[in-house]
Amino acid sequence: MEAIKPIYTDWTDLKLLERCIGGLTQNNESFNATVWKLAPKAKHSGAVIVETAAYQAIGIFNHGFNTIMAILDDLGVTVGINCEEHCHWKDEKRKLSAVRKASLATKEARIEIRRARLERAEEEEGTL
Repeated sequence: MEAIKPIYTDWTDLKLLERCIGGLTQNNESFNATVWKLAPKAKHSGAVIVETAAYQAIGIFNHGFNTIMAILDDLGVTVGINCEEHCHWKDEKRKLSAVRKASLATKEARIEIRRARLERAEEEEGTL
């Protein structure tokens, strides 16, 4: 209880909860997706594997795929040019995706798609 009480208190802070109103939790969802890419839910993973995946996801989420190269370097693994190029490519792809998702036209298109889905769901609900 003593160990988790501060975490629970932080998570129930009104300022944090207000930011979650309206489904504005993309960062959490993005982080969770990163963790589960490293340790898929479909395969059984023990606590150590999930914890390691979470640490790696934190590094990737905050600093990009260069984190993987740093981890390998710390483990004494020689990082080859292919690994380096792949990590740089993944980081560039991630940056381009963020820019694309942040563009006004993309945001408006997502809003329109959401609106159309909501209208269809309301129509289908009416026919039921």
